[in-house]
Amino acid sequence: TNRMLIIVNDDIVFCLTAHADSAELFDKASNVFYNSLVSRRPSKPKVNLSVSKAEKICNDLASTDTLVAKTALGALSYYDFNTTELPYIYTSLKKNYPDDTLTDGVRATLIKKLKSVNNDSTMNVLVNLYPDLKGKDDIKAAALSAIPQLNKKTGYDIYLKLLVSDPPLKAKESYETFSPLIDSVEFAAAHLEQILPFNKYSNYRTYLLRVARNIADEKNSQYDKILRANYVAIMASAESDMKSYLSLKDSSTNEWMGNMYNYMRLIGKIKGEDFNDKFTKTYLEKDPNGLYAPDAIGARIYNQLPNNKLLVNKYLDSLGTRYDLMEAYNNQKQLVMVPLKYRTQSEYAKLCLYQNIATDEDNGSPTTSIKLLGSITKNGSVYYAFKFSLPEKNDKNELFGLAGPYKPGATKLNFKRYYALTNYDILKTNWRLQAAKMVKPLLEAYK
Repeated sequence: TNRMLIIVNDDIVFCLTAHADSAELFDKASNVFYNSLVSRRPSKPKVNLSVSKAEKICNDLASTDTLVAKTALGALSYYDFNTTELPYIYTSLKKNYPDDTLTDGVRATLIKKLKSVNNDSTMNVLVNLYPDLKGKDDIKAAALSAIPQLNKKTGYDIYLKLLVSDPPLKAKESYETFSPLIDSVEFAAAHLEQILPFNKYSNYRTYLLRVARNIADEKNSQYDKILRANYVAIMASAESDMKSYLSLKDSSTNEWMGNMYNYMRLIGKIKGEDFNDKFTKTYLEKDPNGLYAPDAIGARIYNQLPNNKLLVNKYLDSLGTRYDLMEAYNNQKQLVMVPLKYRTQSEYAKLCLYQNIATDEDNGSPTTSIKLLGSITKNGSVYYAFKFSLPEKNDKNELFGLAGPYKPGATKLNFKRYYALTNYDILKTNWRLQAAKMVKPLLEAYK
């Protein structure tokens, strides 16, 4: 058993520790030991904890003594600047540092600080700094990411002008450069043509495609027109990316995985292009059991293109891929194409519970079967009760979940929301009572 006492006396830290039997840790001898330290330092401390440390930190960052500079960088990560200390940051940003090529270097870190503490002068400081950052693409990326956050009204236009005229093409974190466009769908849609040239850069293509996908997800007719007008340019590298992806398949090192996901999602949103047929058909022929086969099938359903029935049935048989295909058929008013056994209330309720659990990244998917316990009726509505387990969490207990409400005898299925809930409570013997108590929380969760 361990007992520890830490005393901070100005710039000196004392640590008294002992490992002993629990009965001895607080006996007379131990107490004498822990109270034995007597300070002989002057009453006036050398360090004033309330005084600003900004000047010292910023000065030490430029020290030629690497130990001093490293200590200052560590302090910088934890120091909260206030607006009166901004001049120290501004001065430091004008200096060159050995770690300017790092995404967590001095200047990149200082710029990130400006996202949370800034004033009317901060924007001009970064804009004036930007032209001097030749060969410092990681710092340029940090500046671009910060500018829109300083002023939502004018910052985006300034950001776009700098991005297009002098892009940080070699930035290690391309996401940071594009993050303002990912965050603002409205701005991205209005300026899509201006950022399309980034499609030719492999390190930016994933994020450009993500921007386009975000625009498509908005279900906005005007946005759809913009995407259609630029569809050829958006998909310009799709075939070569698919070839590269297929050369590695589902390897964890496959850098084209994100691109493939975005292509399939876009094809599932923009209907009627000849490219959609060719691209998805080629993928399904070359990788019918691949990671994106269900997405390709769903995209073909959306585009009202024929699918291999055996392949469709294979993915409908899996709880992990069934919902998206059923939703695709439902959106095209073709749900009748799904076998009846999957369209029953109880089976659909199980599928919705699976989806609800699978979207909870903290707990993982129920890899063993979700089993129907039965149903209860409350206030004229039917609720289906299930048991399941989560082997990925090393939890051997059977857990309880509920889905509903359903109208007795109704055949129409609701794809707007899952209407299923689990609190990951252990299944009780009286599951009907357990289900009745969960009805109210379930309804409140979907208000």
